[in-house]
Amino acid sequence: MSLTARVASISDNRLGGWTSYRATKAGTNAAIKNLQLELAVRKSSAIAMAYHPGTVKTGLSAPFVARDKPEGDAHGLFAIDEAVRKWEAVVKGLRREDGGQLLDWKGERIEW
Repeated sequence: MSLTARVASISDNRLGGWTSYRATKAGTNAAIKNLQLELAVRKSSAIAMAYHPGTVKTGLSAPFVARDKPEGDAHGLFAIDEAVRKWEAVVKGLRREDGGQLLDWKGERIEW
């Protein structure tokens, strides 16, 4: 599993900006997709996936979090402990067909 971000989705990019960050995350997502294909060829039961945890309230995200943006699923803004619980739920619910995908904190696929 690789932590990534929705902003790496080419199809979901409506604002531009953050070019280096987006490109780096998109490259990571491509590596996950490639790794899953390789695992399938080797008939491995392992699953490679990319995970977008939403925006987690940390020092790194502080400059990008609006002061009036409430926490929760609707906004994708989470305290660290809540983000961890959501990640655990997604991991526990993984299915074979989730391999090679980018999933968000709800377990929903994000288009590359």
